[in-house]
Amino acid sequence: MTFHVVIPTHRRLPLLERTLTSLAAARIPPDLERVIVLENGCDEGAADLCKRFESRLPVEYHHRADAGKGRSLQWAIDRLQRGFVVLLDDDVRVSEGFLEEHASAARRLGRGHFFGGPLEIDYEEDGQPEEWLKRYLPPSARGWRPANPHAPCESLDFFKGANLGLFAEDVLAVSGFMVAIGPGALVPGTEGNPTGLEDALQRQMLRAGMSPVYLEGAVVWHWVPRERCSESWALHRAYRNMSSSILRGERSDPRSAARWLGVPPIEWGRYARDVLRVALTTLVPDRRLRFHARSRLAKQRGLIHGYRIAGVRGGLAYRNGKLASHG
Repeated sequence: MTFHVVIPTHRRLPLLERTLTSLAAARIPPDLERVIVLENGCDEGAADLCKRFESRLPVEYHHRADAGKGRSLQWAIDRLQRGFVVLLDDDVRVSEGFLEEHASAARRLGRGHFFGGPLEIDYEEDGQPEEWLKRYLPPSARGWRPANPHAPCESLDFFKGANLGLFAEDVLAVSGFMVAIGPGALVPGTEGNPTGLEDALQRQMLRAGMSPVYLEGAVVWHWVPRERCSESWALHRAYRNMSSSILRGERSDPRSAARWLGVPPIEWGRYARDVLRVALTTLVPDRRLRFHARSRLAKQRGLIHGYRIAGVRGGLAYRNGKLASHG
């Protein structure tokens, strides 16, 4: 079995060094061929950093001028064509047995399976969010373990992109990544980039009959800076997540029902309800209740924004960099 690690990176040299240091300290399976570092967008010096690790890791550096995590990952899969691939983010550190866990499971089960493990959090010093706020943060900022370890990926409880193992052939079999979503995608009309790059891929793999396998011992720790633990960031992320669910085609096509300004009327009704709820809770002394109302409104605003973009563009479906309409 050929075995590769792929790490897209963009302007996070100190964090990338931390990731490579943890990989070098891990137990390395004999069949690990390459640790591929893909610097996308501008050249910030990752090549020199990779050279420093050549004696400790089979590291291979590539630079891609076009920005976007999805494009980088798809380029790597297209280049490899076959073999087992572990995807890592450039802001994680891994457990000592991380590589062994993934490699052993892949050898044992083979194609038709994809793998993920726990996501723990390294918060910036003095930056940990208040406990009540964590429930409003995404798993990347609060940590993740599946609700049911024996049946991960149920109820949209997907493995996280910072810790995902799969076979290149399986990715190609389901048409690859939705490369125009995810970090660096820069989709016109959106506030920030559409989220859910790896979730969308796993959804396609499940539909194709492939099976998720949870690896309790394959642990990564994700670095979370202070600014991603605030109420304002949580609200903006909730907005983006709901908008992105439309762009990923996970809800009914907005053209399939009556619309007003590109949005099903029922969603406008829900928006009005949430605006009223925020107004009514303005003077409520409990900060958590006020925030809950604002969070619901942010999600509904994001949903409406997603419908409007999809309506204007005819419904969006991104595959391998190409734009196509649903239906």
